[in-house]
Amino acid sequence: MGTAARQRGFTFTARHLLVAILFVAIFAMAFQQPADTDTWWHLKSGQLMWESGELLRADPFSHTVQGQPWIYPRLVEIAFWPVYQAFGLAGLALLLAAMVTASFLFVYIRCAGKPFVAAFATLLGAVTSSVIWTARPQIVSLLLAAVVAFLLHRYKCSGASAWLWPLPLLVALWVNSHGGFVIAFILMGCYLVGEALNRLTSRSPVSHESCAGGARQAKIAPLAIVILVSIPAVLLNPSTVQMFPYAYQTVSIAQLQDFIQEWASPDFHNLQFHPFIWLLLLTLAAMGLSRRRADWTDLALISVFGYMGLLAVRNFALFALVAPPVLSRHTAWALDELGTAQPRLSRLAMLTHTQPHLPPCRALVLLNLFLLVVVVIGAGAKIGTDLLSLQDPEVWGEGLPLEAVEYLRTHDLPGTMLNSYNWGGYLIWSLYPDHPVFIDGRTDLYALNGTVLQDYTQVHWVRPGWEEILDRYNTGYVIIQRTELLDLMLAEKPGWSAVHRDDMAVIYQRVENTP
Repeated sequence: MGTAARQRGFTFTARHLLVAILFVAIFAMAFQQPADTDTWWHLKSGQLMWESGELLRADPFSHTVQGQPWIYPRLVEIAFWPVYQAFGLAGLALLLAAMVTASFLFVYIRCAGKPFVAAFATLLGAVTSSVIWTARPQIVSLLLAAVVAFLLHRYKCSGASAWLWPLPLLVALWVNSHGGFVIAFILMGCYLVGEALNRLTSRSPVSHESCAGGARQAKIAPLAIVILVSIPAVLLNPSTVQMFPYAYQTVSIAQLQDFIQEWASPDFHNLQFHPFIWLLLLTLAAMGLSRRRADWTDLALISVFGYMGLLAVRNFALFALVAPPVLSRHTAWALDELGTAQPRLSRLAMLTHTQPHLPPCRALVLLNLFLLVVVVIGAGAKIGTDLLSLQDPEVWGEGLPLEAVEYLRTHDLPGTMLNSYNWGGYLIWSLYPDHPVFIDGRTDLYALNGTVLQDYTQVHWVRPGWEEILDRYNTGYVIIQRTELLDLMLAEKPGWSAVHRDDMAVIYQRVENTP
C-alpha cells in the first residue's frame, strides 16, 4: 500500500495512543469512593427537595439553627440525588470521574508541546487536584473553572469576542451550583490585568501551538464589558443579592481551619500535597529556563492561584487548572532552544511539536490499538474492582460511626444530641428526622446564625464553660470519636455514662447523679 493510500485510511499512531492512555488513566484515577462526610447531607438535601417539590430555604436538619434561613446553591444537590437513587455510589463515582476527566481535557487543549509535554503537564495537574475529588458541588466548580479558563485562553489567542459571550451564562449556571462562582471573576480579572499590562509594556502576545493559527493582541474592552455583564448574572438565582457576600462570608470563618483540612494551609509533610510543590516549582523553573519574557497574564494566573493554593488545600485544584498550560508552553520553548543550541539534542523537538509524520504501517496501527485495548481492560478491571468495593461498608463507611448510628436507631435517648463536626453530614443522612444534629459541614450556616460554631469549638476543646454550653442546649447525649479530648473528660465526669463504645465512636448519655 502506498503512502497516499495510507494517508486516506485510518491511522492510530503512538501519539494518539499516548493521549488516549492519558485520559483513560485520569478517568480510572478519578473513579474512587466518591463520598466524604459532606456528600451525605448534600444527598439528603436533594432527596428532600425531590420529595417535596420545593427548594430548601431554611435548615431542617439541626436543633441548633433549625428554621433559620439557609442560603446555598441547590442545582448540584438536585442533580446528584436521582443519580444516587438510580445507581447508588457507583453512579456518583462514574459522574465524578467523568467531570474530572472533562476538566482536564480542557486543560490539555490549552497546553503546548502536544502530545508528550502536554500530557505530562496535564497528568501532573490532575494528580495535584486529586485532593478534592469527591462527589460534592465543588467538583462542578472544577469543571466550570476549566471551561472558563479555556474560553479566556481562546479569546487571548484569537482576539475574537465570540469566545467571551458564554461567560455570563456560565456565571449564572455556576452561582446556582456552588459558591465558588467567584473563581470566574478571579480568572477574568487575571486576564484583564494581564492583558492590560501586556499592552502597557508592549509585550508580544503568546504564540505557540496552543494558539491555533497564531496569537493576536487581545482587546481589553470586550473583556471588561463581559465582566460587567457577568456581575448582574449573579442575581439569576433564588437567593438573588444574598449570593454576592456569600463567598466572602464563608472564607472569612476562622473556625474553618480548625476542623476542615482542605480549608487549612497545606502541611507539606503530607505526601499527598507534594504534587502541588512539584507543579509550582517545575512551572517556575520552566519559565526561567525558556529565556522568554513571561507573559503578564501567565504571571497573574500563577501568582494569584499559587498564593491561593498556599493558603488553603482546596485551592490546589484551581492551581492545577492554570499552571499546566504555562508549564507546557515554557517547557516546549526551553526544549526548542536547547535543541537548537545543542545539535546533538535536536531530537528533543519530537517532544514539543506535532510535526507531520509518515502514517504508520498497518502492523503498527494494530499494535497501537492492541496496546490501547490492554490499557482499557486494565482500567476497566480497576474500575470494576472499585465498583464491587463500594458495596462493602468497610470501604464506603471508612471513618464513619456505623455501629454508633445503629445504636442510636434502636435506642431512644433523652435530650438533644451533640455530635462530632466531621460526622454531622453522615448523621443527617442516617438519622434525619429522629435525631437532629448539633453541627455539620455547613459551617457558614452555623457561623452566620448565632454562636453555634463558637459554642461547639469551646466544647470540642473542653475550654472553660463547656459544661454550661451543654446545659444550655439541653444536651442529653454526645456522639464523638474515641480518645479525643472530650471523650477523656466525659469518661471521668459525674453525670455522664458511656452507653456505647466501639472502635470508632463513643456515645455518652447524661444520667442523674447518685449519692
